[in-house]
Amino acid sequence: MHVPSSVRLAAFSLVLALAVPVATASAQETTFAEPAPVSRPLYVGGGLGVSAGFNGGALFKLQEEIGYQFDPIYLGTVDMVMRIGGDFAQQFGDFTLLQFGARFTASFGLWRNEDLGIRIAPSLMLGGAVFITPQICTFGGCFGGDSGAFNIQFATQAELELLDGLLTIWFRPIGIDGFIADGSSGRWDILAGVDVHI
Repeated sequence: MHVPSSVRLAAFSLVLALAVPVATASAQETTFAEPAPVSRPLYVGGGLGVSAGFNGGALFKLQEEIGYQFDPIYLGTVDMVMRIGGDFAQQFGDFTLLQFGARFTASFGLWRNEDLGIRIAPSLMLGGAVFITPQICTFGGCFGGDSGAFNIQFATQAELELLDGLLTIWFRPIGIDGFIADGSSGRWDILAGVDVHI
């Protein structure tokens, strides 16, 4: 049976008209699922608060961090942003405690609108610490001085993103420091601070 050319052309045009929107929609879905790159990957910030020893004794604490933020990874409807930074801290009171190390953070997006975002960010810090204690000498000998220790910290903080990700205000109610040397000790930190993304 001979099919006229005009019919064949009309059929081909109909198939093409149906196929193009489907292909376009599929491409749009793929593009929508791709994570948006981080526009400001570098960050610098700091915070302050208090630190309490597990065996007693409170210290005033300052903390600074500078690092790099990677592009987000989407886990269903939640985005995860990995950060790695250099972490430095100073504690003052009856003695001085200096801390330094590398902090690894995974920040999870919980809610966002056009103006702000709310995130929760657990982190792990590995490094060292130096205890500077006033030296006291008695008839039994001299006590105090400087000592070093390996420092590991587990922390979790709530984050509020503002100004299209330029500023992050954070509150860290859980910061557990472990110090390992000849013996071991620990401290609990509560801090609040601000990060600026560059």
